[in-house]
Amino acid sequence: EVLFCLAFQPEESTSPRAGIFVEQHIAIAALSKALPSDWILRVREHPDQYGRRIPRSTNYLEELRRLPNVEIVSPNESLEVSLTSVRAVAACAGSVLIEAWRRNIPVLTFGHSLLKKAPGVFFIQDFSELVHAIRKIEEGSWWTPEQVDEFMLFLSESSFRGNLGKISNDISLKADTVRNLVGILTRWIELSKQ
Repeated sequence: EVLFCLAFQPEESTSPRAGIFVEQHIAIAALSKALPSDWILRVREHPDQYGRRIPRSTNYLEELRRLPNVEIVSPNESLEVSLTSVRAVAACAGSVLIEAWRRNIPVLTFGHSLLKKAPGVFFIQDFSELVHAIRKIEEGSWWTPEQVDEFMLFLSESSFRGNLGKISNDISLKADTVRNLVGILTRWIELSKQ
């Protein structure tokens, strides 16, 4: 089975990063069509979406349930249970993708993030890429520790320490943020000149 985790919406993580897949039902319908007929696509609603002032349309989950081989995960099921025995995890965004990747579960990401460059992660922009990714997952195409090390090096070279929200009152973290924002902007300017 494949687990598709709906992203909390509206939110910046899917709009604009997910492109056409900001309408997550498009990704789910494509997955339903691309999966082998004996695979199940389990769709998990984001837990914070239930109490949202702007909920999804009344029939949203019911319409997804009508797609071939699609099941809706009970809101009472823990993420731990949802991640058990899955062949892959799919989403447009969210920490669940990182959690799946950390557990060596192949990832299908329908949105832009640094994780799209990780081994075992398939960045999906169109149906042919999705079909190719499913085929690779069926074949059991896994990644090596060396590939993980290479990706972690890429992340460390592509990241800056900082705090863009009210996550911490640590004064040194705020100073790092200001210093690193200048570094980020300087690097972007240098890269744009190349």
